[in-house]
Amino acid sequence: MDWYVGPRVKCDMVSYGGVSMTGPRYVVYIFPTGSRKGTFRTHELKSMAIVAPVGTRIILATDPSRDGWQQHPWRCIRMVEGSMFTNDKGQKGVRIPDLDWLDPFDAKKTNLELQTGFPQVARLEDGTGYTFGRTGGVELKDHIRAIWVERESDPISGVPALP
Repeated sequence: MDWYVGPRVKCDMVSYGGVSMTGPRYVVYIFPTGSRKGTFRTHELKSMAIVAPVGTRIILATDPSRDGWQQHPWRCIRMVEGSMFTNDKGQKGVRIPDLDWLDPFDAKKTNLELQTGFPQVARLEDGTGYTFGRTGGVELKDHIRAIWVERESDPISGVPALP
């Protein structure tokens, strides 16, 4: 898996090998110095929780190329005020109980009866809200090959801040 981490980013991510935050658990810490501790197993990435400051965005892509990833399935998760849960330590974040489906930002489990797809966009700059992306012939679960972690005010993906 390729990691692209922007400057001065602080983020904690927990991935799970099963949907609804179940299965093997892997933790990644990203520090403002640019260093990263931990990694995810590509074939065991089905759900996740992210704790990060408002203005941070995480892009999960099935194609690791820096230029062509938007032509393949991907998902962006943004830290947006009003669309974040608060954990028992007072930290704010977003939960994604199933990478391929839209659930509330604070859901711990996906609701199979109410599943709906997340908003579809062709380009990152066309997205709004706390999550959106592009689906295609391959699921996101078990197929993430690159992760961008960046501040929207200082993007490394080349796409400026979103509304």
